[in-house]
Amino acid sequence: MTNISKTSKLMQHIRGLFHQPTLEWVAINQESYKSVFFILRNYFLTFLFLIPFSISLRLFFVHGDFKLIFYQAWLIGWIILGGYFFILYLMSIIMEEAANFMGGKAVPGSGAKLSYFSALPFLFMLILAPLPRVGFIIMLVSFAYNIALIYIGASEIFKLEGSKKILWFVSVVVSFLLLLFLVLLLAALISLFMHII
Repeated sequence: MTNISKTSKLMQHIRGLFHQPTLEWVAINQESYKSVFFILRNYFLTFLFLIPFSISLRLFFVHGDFKLIFYQAWLIGWIILGGYFFILYLMSIIMEEAANFMGGKAVPGSGAKLSYFSALPFLFMLILAPLPRVGFIIMLVSFAYNIALIYIGASEIFKLEGSKKILWFVSVVVSFLLLLFLVLLLAALISLFMHII
């Protein structure tokens, strides 16, 4: 897959998850992926540069401190993004196990599809997070949509419906928020340590 086709496929999935999420989950479920690493390399590597770069621009115009830009935009940014990608990996396992427990149809790799691809619109909108005033709102709304996409995709990916789907969703979201809190806490502690030294 060339860089152009990767970008085209990435934007196709993002556009589909925004405009017709139910149909896009059908398309994603029909695709085959070799591994989690394959998904990360082809769809998520771009965000490791775009998001810290957008934060760098904001910090440059506000503070103009290159040391601050390096620590907060790139170092802390990579820690948070890396932690988030790791959370998505853990969530893929939790999703599959919970789906099997609830009587759904989880096959190897199905959790990775739901976990990682539901995060694509959120990561895409995260590029706009450094915008003054509206950035934080964009981040919250897009994260809420990330959660909503998990619920929407569960029907197609795991064939869950009704009360089983709701119970599965609640357990998944609680696990997701707890893991996210731990990663953000770790990033905050590292940032505090960097300021001390």
